[in-house]
This record gives sequence, structure tokens and C-alpha cells, in this order.
Amino acid sequence: MAGAMAAAVPVIVHLLNRRRFQVIEWGAMDFLLEAVSRSRRIFELRDLLLLLLRLLCLLLFGLALSRPFWNRAAQTTVDPNRPVHAVLLIDNSLSTGYEKTGGNVLSECKTKARQVIEGLPRGSLISVIPISGSAAGINYEAYATTDEALEALASIKPVDRSAQALATVDLATEACRRNTKLSAKRIVLIADQQITGWSADPDNEQLKQLPAPLQFMEVTSSDISNAWVADVQLQDGVADTESPGIVLATIGYQGKEPRENVQLTLKIDGVPVSSETVSLQPNQSREVQFPEYRFAVPIETGKTNYSTIEVALPPDQLPADDQRVVVVPVVASLPVVFIDNLGEEENPSQGLYGDTFWLRRLLAPQLAAVGQNQPLIQIRRLKLEQLSQESLADVRLVVIAGVTSPSAAAMTVLGEYVEQGGNLIVSGGGNFNPVTWNDIGWNEGHGILPAALEPATVGRLREESGGKTDPFVFDFDSLVHEYFRPDGVSDEELRGLYGPPTLFFKSLVPIASEQVESQSVKAASDYFGKQADQLSVLNKQLSKLQAAGGRAVGGEQLQQQTDLLKQIAEIQPAWLGWRKQDGRSAEEQRTTEEIARRARPTVLARLNNGTPLLVRRYWGRGVVLLFSSSLSPQWTTMPDVGQSWWLMDRIVRSLLTDTLPVRNLSTEGGFVLPVAPNERSARYTLTSPSGEAEALSVDALGNERYGINLGNWTQRGIYRVSAARGNDSAEGAPGEDAQLWELPLAVNGPADESELVVSQLGKAAGGRTFVAVASAGATVKPPSNEDVDIWKWLIGLVLCMLLLELYVAAKSTPRIELAR
Repeated sequence: MAGAMAAAVPVIVHLLNRRRFQVIEWGAMDFLLEAVSRSRRIFELRDLLLLLLRLLCLLLFGLALSRPFWNRAAQTTVDPNRPVHAVLLIDNSLSTGYEKTGGNVLSECKTKARQVIEGLPRGSLISVIPISGSAAGINYEAYATTDEALEALASIKPVDRSAQALATVDLATEACRRNTKLSAKRIVLIADQQITGWSADPDNEQLKQLPAPLQFMEVTSSDISNAWVADVQLQDGVADTESPGIVLATIGYQGKEPRENVQLTLKIDGVPVSSETVSLQPNQSREVQFPEYRFAVPIETGKTNYSTIEVALPPDQLPADDQRVVVVPVVASLPVVFIDNLGEEENPSQGLYGDTFWLRRLLAPQLAAVGQNQPLIQIRRLKLEQLSQESLADVRLVVIAGVTSPSAAAMTVLGEYVEQGGNLIVSGGGNFNPVTWNDIGWNEGHGILPAALEPATVGRLREESGGKTDPFVFDFDSLVHEYFRPDGVSDEELRGLYGPPTLFFKSLVPIASEQVESQSVKAASDYFGKQADQLSVLNKQLSKLQAAGGRAVGGEQLQQQTDLLKQIAEIQPAWLGWRKQDGRSAEEQRTTEEIARRARPTVLARLNNGTPLLVRRYWGRGVVLLFSSSLSPQWTTMPDVGQSWWLMDRIVRSLLTDTLPVRNLSTEGGFVLPVAPNERSARYTLTSPSGEAEALSVDALGNERYGINLGNWTQRGIYRVSAARGNDSAEGAPGEDAQLWELPLAVNGPADESELVVSQLGKAAGGRTFVAVASAGATVKPPSNEDVDIWKWLIGLVLCMLLLELYVAAKSTPRIELAR
């Protein structure tokens, strides 16, 4: 299009110039007409030829800019001397670090890759790509020389990740797309066959996108013998200073012969504290329990510290998986407030039990002997009217059960508590009045209840039914949330656990309708939207005041800052003590729209009559669960049936764990560490397990939100993120940095990668091997055509026509010699 527009310019100029001359009859010039008429045809032909040459030059130049190509039939036989773009996909996953005689599996992959590189035709381009990534990231550059390609190949190291088939195909496709100088492609995958996620479907769309068949070169190991640490965890997930913790480790082993007297070492905060000697049987895993350990980390009231745990095996042929680390929170205790109609007036000796008694007994049994270890969960009992900011300042969870009617003041305190990140469970039972709870506790979405309630309950108590009951049971198909799905438990076992004798006689009736969902979303949008607008105005005023004051802040300016901070605290409550310490959280970074969407009620479990049994709603940084039955035996048999009562323990401990920040990560995932706005100018450093320090930058996430993007982990171990702020001396010279905080992060690779077995790769769909799958998928639609670039030829033709135009113009223009 651009060439056509440019070509039209000479035509327009030619037509305009023709209009410039006027014919005038002049007798003195008549004698020249006869001579001019003889050469007119020659000049017209010359002008026409020059015009055509110039037009063609412009058209062809514009066409060359579009880089056209010619699609022709591909050669059925490959020319061995024709340069190609070779894409070498090198498997550098964890399993390629397995040591063999003369080196590891990766070194064998490199040897085969070197043979491929050295055998390529002269002029070929070479892309060398580690399919599991590298510390420097993926480089798609195509090297023009063998030496450059071999240097890139030599720099590849094993990383603590698995190899993914779909990601491998994407890497090959991208490498081919970015390099178009050579149309002939050759894709070579060199791996140990331990690639997960491969599809045996020959119609796989991703494989069809490859511009050339996928050639595979296999590297295998015989007589495999490998032991690895598959999992490490603290028994309760949280450590406390009052009672010892128990570390559990799962050890996997693959080999032909048993391993006897294998020593496992337990390190806490980098110091060996215990060891266990075990015997490992071939192709089995074993759980090892270490002796109790009391964490001695100094703890301030209401704060959380972190300890690192490492379990290690003696190094074997694959040393990278012989250890696993975890970061555990250490707290003085986890306070939980239980609210019912009795509170401290409860008297079991007289038969006076509050509705929370059975759950309290489950979570923190009464100590049988003096000096026995105190439970992790610290029980506090209150009445609803005793709630205050002070009573909840260090509390992680609040449980309300069987309370007749709420008060507006208590709902305000609980609303602020949940908004800051506290978790809340509300349950029926006792004389729970759904009408008053709906008016005050729901309040069209502005209260703390996750959903509105019908004014009447469903079902009858056993004593009210005269011995004739028609109880309800769990709707098993609705139990899909992780609360109800412990790892390693089959559906058949779960049906037995959740079936009779677990019965429900009476229940509240939460309303799960679109109207209720809309009310909840609108209430959250109105509340948090207004809050965000007010905070934005006050923060701007505060920033402007601080910028104007500089270092010398006068008394009046200091008072203004104090007033603004007080207004901010009134708008956005911040009295929850443990949240102040762990304030760098993802919830703090959410937008108003995200908060409003999360406030939509979700039904997690139902009874077999369709009544919602467990309803969840997020509000700000916390969550509220409504259990529509009771926590006492009056409404359900759960407290008396151990096979299902453990569910409440699981839910409570899960909510408590959710109040603790994430510190355990995978090498295959990323992590965004939120940064408070007032700390975005600090200096951040990441220290790897090997002690290498790396400077980090703070990214703007939008709407006054900031964070540090972490990821691309290549080795497991403890990473530490530290924040420091420079101290300037009175003379203005830089001083030593003052450390603000330091966070440990435990990073581990996938345990499945340690099982050194050839992937099944779709054998269930026909028994094909990896090579057959790869070839079938990549050559389902073999390339029958190839593209040949012609833009270079067009540019050459343009140059030739310009030279021809100059020659014609020079030869056809008469020379005028001046008279001497």
C-alpha cells in the first residue's frame, strides 16, 4: 500500500507539469516545427520509459518492505549440505543430576548434543534451550558459530524442577518463531524420558504447531538406586514455646537391594538436634518420627517468629534430593475465643454446658497431670456482651455457638476483627434466634453472617419428636472442599466417615440465592469502596504534609500528622496485634473490586434435603463460616461420633493456619511478597542457600500496591529476604543500613522427580514408547511445503532498475555546448 501511494506521486507530478505550458502562435518559430516533429516521438517514448521505470522501482521497494515469501513444494529428501536452524532441547531437570560412571545424566545429554552440533552443515544456526529453565532464564538466541553453541551448552546445569512436555513443545515453538533467517528447521530433544504431562494423542494441537518433526535422543540409567526426602512437616503445622513439637519426615527409596542403617539428620535453624537410623526397603516409602523438640525462639506476646527445619540423608547418586526444608511459625500460643450463652458461668458438675463445650474439649483436652505440656490452642471463654477490641487483640479465631441474639455493638467489633484478618465461626444451637440474627447479623450483607437466614428452622430435636425422628445426613456429593477431603483417603472411606451414625436433627436454613449474593457483593463494594476513597484523600494529605516538612517538623505540623493518622485508624481499623506484624500479605494488596467479588457467599456443604450446612464468606482479610447445625449434641450426633467430629478439628486448625503467612514454596512456582507503601524505598536483598546475595526491586502492582516478584528458583533450601533502610549521618554522609526485617522462605523441588522411572507417556492408550509418541504427534501433518524469502531479490531488482533509469536518462538527454 505504501509503495502504491509513493508510485502515484510521479504520475501526479507529470500530469500537473503538462498543464503548465500554453500553446502560443508565433511566426518566428514556425521554421522549427518541422525539426521538432521528427524528434517528438523519441522524447515521448523516453519519458514514458523513465516514468515506468520509476513507478516500478517504487512499487517493488514497497513490496520488498512487506517481506513476501514464495511457498513451494518441499524437497522429499534432505540436502545434507543445506544450512538449518537447529533447536536443541536439553533436559536439565532434577533427575539428570543422577551420578553415573564418568559423570551424570546431564553430561551424557551434553555429549549427544555436542555430536549433533558438530555434525550440522556449515552456516547453520543453533538454539540451545534447557527445558527446565536456568538461573539466567531462557535464551532463545540462535548462535551462528559452533563455539558459541558449545559454550551455551556447557553452561547448562541441573535445576531442582521437573520437565514438562507441554512446556517443552512451547519452548521449541517459540525458538522457531523468533528465528526466521533459515526456513529449514530441525528440533532435537535430548532427555532421560522422565517428562511428565506428555500426551499420546496424535491429534495433539501443540505438537502440530511444530514446524519440523521432533527427533528424540534417549539417555537412560541402569541399576538405579536412589533415596530421597519426600516430605517434611511439623505434626501440628505450628510450633509453640509451651509444648514440644514433633517433626515427621517421609523417606522414599528406589533400588534393587535394601539399604540398612541409613542415618537421617534433623536440623533446627541450621543446628543438628537429632538423628534417626532407619532401614529402607526397595520401592517403598517410610515415615520417620523424630523425638520431641522444644522450640526456644524468643517470642513477644502476640507475635510470630519462624524456625527452619531441615531433614537430610547421606549423599547418594542423586545428592540434590537428599534434603528437604520447611519453615514453621513459632508462637507463644494460638488464642481462640469461644462465645456462648454461659461463658465463664459454665458448670459441668451441675450439668450446665455451653454450646462450645464439646468443641473446646476436642481442641484442648483437660490436662490429666500437673506439669503436662500445655495445648497449642489457648481457650478463652466470653459472653457476647464482653467482646471488645482489647479482648480480641491477639485472638486468631472466634467461635460463636448457640447465642440467642446478637447486639449491634458486638457485630461492629466482630466486623472490624474479620476485616483485619481474624476468622470467625458462627453456629446454631441452644436458643439461637434466626430472626434477630438475620436483622442484626446479616443486615442486607453489612453484618457478619455469610448469608441471610430463613425465619424458621428445619427439623426437630430428639426430645421434641417423641422418639420418632427423621434426621438428615451429609449430601456427600456436595463435600468437595478440601476441608472434607483429607489426603490419601478414598471416596469409599469418606462415605463411611460422613454417613450414619452422623445425623442432624435440626438446622438453620441459610438462603443461598442470587439476591443474597448480590446484597453481599454490593455491601462489600460500598463499604470498602468508601473506605478506599477516604483513605486515598487522607494519605495524599499526609504525604504532602511530610514532603513539605522535610526533616525539620514543627509542632503544628506534627499535630496535623497525628490528627491525620488518627483519622486513618478510625476509617481502617488496625488494632489486631498479630496482623500488624504480618501486615505484608496478599489480602492487603487486593482492589475494591477483588474484595467485593470474594465477598460472594459460597456453600461448602449441604444436607441431603438441600439445606446449606456450611456457608463461607470472605470479608476484607478474614473469613466467616456459618455452620447451620449445632456444636452440641442437641442438634446433631457429631460431638458424640468420633468418625466425623474430627472434621471440626480440621476446620478450626485450617482457619488458624490461614492466619499465618505463606513461607513454604515450590521451585516450579512464583511468589509475590507484598511490600507496605512506606517501605517501598527500602533496600531488599535475597540470599540463596549457597550464600549468594541478590538485590531485589519493588514493583508497582497498581492502586498504591507494591510487591517483590520472586521466583525462578533453581535449587532447594532456605532463602532469606531482608529489608534495610539507609541511615544518614548528621553531615549528610551515608551510614550503615538499619535492618527492618528478615523473612525465611523454604523452597523445595517436586518429590515425584526423584522417582527415576521412565514416564508412562500414554501407554494406557496403546502401549507406545516415548519415541513413537513424539514422532506420531509431531509428524501427523508433515510439512509438504516450505517458504522461500524473495524480498532480497526484489531489492536487487530495484537497484538494477534504478541503474537502468540513470543510463536511459543520460543517453537520451542532448548535451548543450556553450559557444566560445
